[in-house]
Amino acid sequence: MSMMESIIGLGSPTGPFGDSDPMVGITNLGNEMVEMAGYLMAAIIGVGFTPFGGPGIATMFTPLVGILMLAGGTLAFILPMTPFLFWILAVTGYFLVVVEAVIAVNLWALAHMRLEGEGISGEAGKQGWLMLLSLFMTPSLMIFGFF
Repeated sequence: MSMMESIIGLGSPTGPFGDSDPMVGITNLGNEMVEMAGYLMAAIIGVGFTPFGGPGIATMFTPLVGILMLAGGTLAFILPMTPFLFWILAVTGYFLVVVEAVIAVNLWALAHMRLEGEGISGEAGKQGWLMLLSLFMTPSLMIFGFF
């Protein structure tokens, strides 16, 4: 696909490469931006060797290479990894809740020894029951979060 077809296809709802998945289209756009930055860098190096005005032109267009490389790298590599990073953060948070529950279970057992309030444990044990509900519901809700 030519560069002009890629630029014309930027406004299409399926992405510049005709993909039906927008994430694939954005990733391909990022790869194209990184590739264009490489071509532009090669052109800047070539122009830099010309005797009249070459170094000035090279200095003027060098920041464009950095912008293309940064934006393309973000679209091609970082953006597709965000669901994985969110999943890893959610699993880490769940393990922290498990450690917190293991430590707090002793206090929850003491809360059941109080005779004040209504029900099994009254207000003192309410937070323990909510933590137990969180421990049981979080893994299944994380799986449902995929869809």
